[in-house]
Amino acid sequence: MLCQYLGITKAVLKENSPSCGTHMIHNGYFMDRLIPGMGVTARLLKSKGIEVYSEDEIDKLL
Repeated sequence: MLCQYLGITKAVLKENSPSCGTHMIHNGYFMDRLIPGMGVTARLLKSKGIEVYSEDEIDKLL
């Protein structure tokens, strides 16, 4: 994985995205509804030991 090769240990991702959401994602039915969950990319990064944060959590990194 490129992130591991480059030594990346943290990622800031776009909340509510079906791919990048860290706490909430769109339900996938194009009805503008959110459900609790983690997006595909966020889940993959986390499974590889990379800490994932939403853009609303940037203060945790400072």
